[in-house]
Amino acid sequence: MFAAGNYDLVLMDRQMPVMDGLTATRAIRAWEQANDRPPTPIIALTASALKGDRENCLAAGCTAFLTKPIKQEVLLQAIREQFMVVLPSSKEPSIRKDPSLLLGSPKLAAGIPAFLQNRRKDVITMLDALARDDWKTVERLGHSMNGSGASFGFQTITDIGAALEREARSADTDASRKWVGELSRYLDRVEHVQSGHGSEFVQPPPPHIREVSAEARVNGTATAGAARTVVIVDDDDDLRWLFRKVLERRGHHVKDARDGTEGLALILAERPAVAIVDMGMPGMDGYEVARQVRAALGDSVRLVAMTGHGKASDRIQALSAGFDTHMTKPVDIELVERMLETLPAR
Repeated sequence: MFAAGNYDLVLMDRQMPVMDGLTATRAIRAWEQANDRPPTPIIALTASALKGDRENCLAAGCTAFLTKPIKQEVLLQAIREQFMVVLPSSKEPSIRKDPSLLLGSPKLAAGIPAFLQNRRKDVITMLDALARDDWKTVERLGHSMNGSGASFGFQTITDIGAALEREARSADTDASRKWVGELSRYLDRVEHVQSGHGSEFVQPPPPHIREVSAEARVNGTATAGAARTVVIVDDDDDLRWLFRKVLERRGHHVKDARDGTEGLALILAERPAVAIVDMGMPGMDGYEVARQVRAALGDSVRLVAMTGHGKASDRIQALSAGFDTHMTKPVDIELVERMLETLPAR
């Protein structure tokens, strides 16, 4: 039926005669890959709640896991969550709609000069690192630019960051130097534009989201839903600042941490409605943060994985660690807002 039709979602029972649900899921994933199809959300349904069942379902390719008996509201919420984040296929770019929507207002756009100045510092740091064959530094900075560039409206910086991250993994000095040079020249052109010359490089946010409404300013909130407590854990100072400012302008209460150890302590202390956690942090990574949060707080906190990688295996690994949702940078702030609005009241 799946191969012959076109479905948005699969509810897959685990224990069935002839072919069990995990075998069927693996067959579907293999068929999708062979036919260049994007992964379809598959929710596993099982009467077993033994340790390892969730991990086995996710490892087979399921995107969510529900234990019978299943309440109506739990099923409907699980279905909604599958369409909050659309997993791109391996042939599609990981960037969704215009990420410069994150800028949201002239006040937020005021953070752009600092962002660009930090990229200037990155150029100097990477040239020094390349002279010392310090590939970890080049890869780390490339990864950071890959995640934050388009979020500030600079898709080119995201593309250069992705290239630097890739070439650093291959320890290709010539290619890495070429991309650092491209970054420096691009920053020169952006400065030329900002000084009043040339054409625009940054797309301004649409008029309907540039300013918060007068009613929202009076009430102190810019969101249609209830205000939430949100913790952001990311080692990228620029991206963390941008997320905090955008969500605060929408009426949410936001706290942030710059590494996994600090972030774990903050989540355990604050018990937020939502914690958005970067996966690729030095020291304690996002996977370990999720495992420890689940062990201490159970399912009381909605955990959102934030990563610069959009492969199906990355999503499965994040869900296996205990995350509820997996989002690829640059993250669409409207998607985050929809997720916050669908959370049950606390």
